Amino acid sequence: TDSTSEAMRKLHRNRDEAKKKAADEMQSLDLLIKASKNEKLSLDDRLKAIDKLQRQIPGYITELDKETGKYKENKKALDDYIRSLEKKYELEGAKDMLADLGKEIAEATVKVNEAKAAADRAEKAGSGTTYTTSYGAVGNTTDDLKNRTQKDLSEANKVLQDKLKERQKILSAYGVELQKEVANAEEAEQQIEENNPPQFNN
Repeated sequence: TDSTSEAMRKLHRNRDEAKKKAADEMQSLDLLIKASKNEKLSLDDRLKAIDKLQRQIPGYITELDKETGKYKENKKALDDYIRSLEKKYELEGAKDMLADLGKEIAEATVKVNEAKAAADRAEKAGSGTTYTTSYGAVGNTTDDLKNRTQKDLSEANKVLQDKLKERQKILSAYGVELQKEVANAEEAEQQIEENNPPQFNN
């Protein structure tokens, strides 16, 4: 269906965008790695770069010799970091998509409600006027109104259902990770509150 293919396009676009953002961030990280290994730089500058690397990618630097600034790399830690960057940007994109869809769903719901109200008014309309078209067809103004409002309602419902299906596809792809992120964020906030109880002034 259209909603499924639209959701799939959005998911693919989101993954591609996440990879681009991660690649951009990796370029600056690559410069930092090169700086940490560049013996033309002072030992102090290399150790600063190493310190930044250790903070950014825990476990990446092993067996550091502070006298020479040389170290062994943990490639797995770097690969894990790259994957985590891509996942981070994918989840950010998913949140944006869901926020946009939330607005679209709200707008579609308003249109469905308006179309329902119009259809209800058409059902309560009087008998209408019978007419004959120039090519001999006979019609009724109330019947025309009922048909048009039912068609509008059907179209509004289709738009709403498509948006709901699209949201479900995105939630199927990212829902669990988003739920984990929310749960972990609440846990972190709770720990901060426990470590910093509120201060009351007397």
